[in-house]
Amino acid sequence: MANESNARHMSWIYLDPQMNTMWNSVYQRLFSRAIAESPTNPKKVFRKGTPLDVELPSTGPIELMVRGDQFINMVLVKEIMGFAGFTHPANEIDFWHHSKKRQESVFGDRRLRIPDQSKNDDVIINDNSEHAKEDTNQDVIEAPPTFMKFINHPIVRTQKKSVKQTHAGDDVVVNTGRGGKSLDQPRQVSVQDSIVGGDTPPIDFQTLEMVPISEAIGLEDFFKMIALLKEMTLYSIRMSIVRIPPGKRFSICPNGARRTCAIVQVSNSMFTKYILEVARPDDWSISTLVIEPLQDITLKVMEYEIKHLMDGLVQKNGHWDRYLLDNFIRLNVEKVKHYQNDTIRDWVHRIVAKLQQ
Repeated sequence: MANESNARHMSWIYLDPQMNTMWNSVYQRLFSRAIAESPTNPKKVFRKGTPLDVELPSTGPIELMVRGDQFINMVLVKEIMGFAGFTHPANEIDFWHHSKKRQESVFGDRRLRIPDQSKNDDVIINDNSEHAKEDTNQDVIEAPPTFMKFINHPIVRTQKKSVKQTHAGDDVVVNTGRGGKSLDQPRQVSVQDSIVGGDTPPIDFQTLEMVPISEAIGLEDFFKMIALLKEMTLYSIRMSIVRIPPGKRFSICPNGARRTCAIVQVSNSMFTKYILEVARPDDWSISTLVIEPLQDITLKVMEYEIKHLMDGLVQKNGHWDRYLLDNFIRLNVEKVKHYQNDTIRDWVHRIVAKLQQ
């Protein structure tokens, strides 16, 4: 969780007096209510449960991105997707966290020990553990469902004060053993450790609304294809799941859930390309897109172009906007059709062919 986006958010709560007061009011009201109900034993109130309450400050006008229904001058809000219009007290933030380490090469023989896996899953929480690591392999399930956007969007500079030594020598494989005193002992970890199983890092988008992978209904075969693509190639692959913009019937799946889209960044030493796959739980006829930047553009610009594509997709009721595809100046867009008789391996081969064009 130690990333630039959270550094902006947490520093805003800490530095803005109104936000800080609002944050503290949750605890103050809980304790005040508990003491009022049971002066001699406040813990009794917490054991049975008590609703959260907050003292809201006057923030002035803000912008809400919502999904809902409008009738005349009234709106029934069904979902709040994002907030905008806040001003951060700082324009620049120096961000440090002990999981952020500067890598330093140590040349010589690299010793690789392959111990037996212990069956003991107990862990000891140690926040000062030297094994704390940056969460670069975190699954997209940790992405927040609601995003925030600051007017001034302060620059975050990450200070890597700790050093992580990496070996750069020949491998020396050590025979496996029972591990001596370490056998069946609780593992010592820190609360900053990456979640287990996160092998595809997310893309560092700023404005697109990322959602948990559990909401990606209709992308199951696509995930299998990407997993096979990782096995068959040496590409560096990152992936995020975003919601399709609201506004049309196509934005909602037949089961009532919001339709999603997978965005995959595929790169090697020669190129960086993007794959867009719209969720199709209803077997909707829409092609996969393979996008190649024709210029050296920033991720922020690429994010803007993808958002433009998805807005056009919704306005065209679930079909890619042909005018947009044909008139991109900085992008080359290729379509990959879905075929009913395709296996996952067939799909991978056709994607690879487009990536290598």
